[in-house]
Amino acid sequence: MMMVVSDTLPGFVAKRDVTKIPFIGFKSLVWGCLYVDNRTKQDSKKINDESPGSPNLTSLITRRGKEIGMPPIVCFPEGTTTNGKYIIQFRTGAFVGGHSVKIVFIKYPYKYFSPTWESIDGIVHMLRILTQFRNYCEITWLPVYHPSEEEKNNPKLYAENVRKLMAEKLNVPLVDSTFSDKLEYHQSIGTVSYTHLTLPTKRI
Repeated sequence: MMMVVSDTLPGFVAKRDVTKIPFIGFKSLVWGCLYVDNRTKQDSKKINDESPGSPNLTSLITRRGKEIGMPPIVCFPEGTTTNGKYIIQFRTGAFVGGHSVKIVFIKYPYKYFSPTWESIDGIVHMLRILTQFRNYCEITWLPVYHPSEEEKNNPKLYAENVRKLMAEKLNVPLVDSTFSDKLEYHQSIGTVSYTHLTLPTKRI
C-alpha cells in the first residue's frame, strides 16, 4: 500500500479499526480514507448496496468521484485479502457511480512465507514478514478503464468486466467465492474474530 500511495497519495476504503492502529491510523485520516465496519454479513449487505443515494459506503465513493480537488480513492473490489491465486467476486460499490477506474495489480512473489494477509493473526503475520530475509512486491498499472454506457447503467456488468480483464492479465482463474465465504472459512478453522484474525483455537 505504501508504494501505491507514493505516487498520488490517494485515500483508501479501509476497516474502521484501522483508525486505532498507531501511526497508520493517523495517516489514514490525513489521506482522507473512507471507513467501514464489514465484520458481519449484515454489514456486508449494507456495504454492497447499489443505490447511490443511500447513506452508505457506496454513496460516499460515488460522491468522492465527483469531488474535484479531493484525493482519489483506492478500492479493493473483493472487499478482503486473498492468496492471489484466484480472483473472487467483486463488490459493486466502486462501480455504481460509473466513473473510470485505474486498474492496479499487486503481487507478492514468495518462496517460504506469503506476504498476503490471509488467515493468520496480524501480529504473527507482521513478525513473519519482518523475519523473512527479503520480501518482493510487483505492482502493475493498466491504462484507465473507461466504462461503456451499458456498464455505467449496470454496475454488476461493469464490475464483472473489470474482474475478467484482471483475471486475463494476471493469468489466474475466476471463482464464485465471496467475502462471506471467507468469513465462514475463518469460523470453520476456529478463528474468534475476522477483524483481529486471531489464531485458530486448535492446533492441527
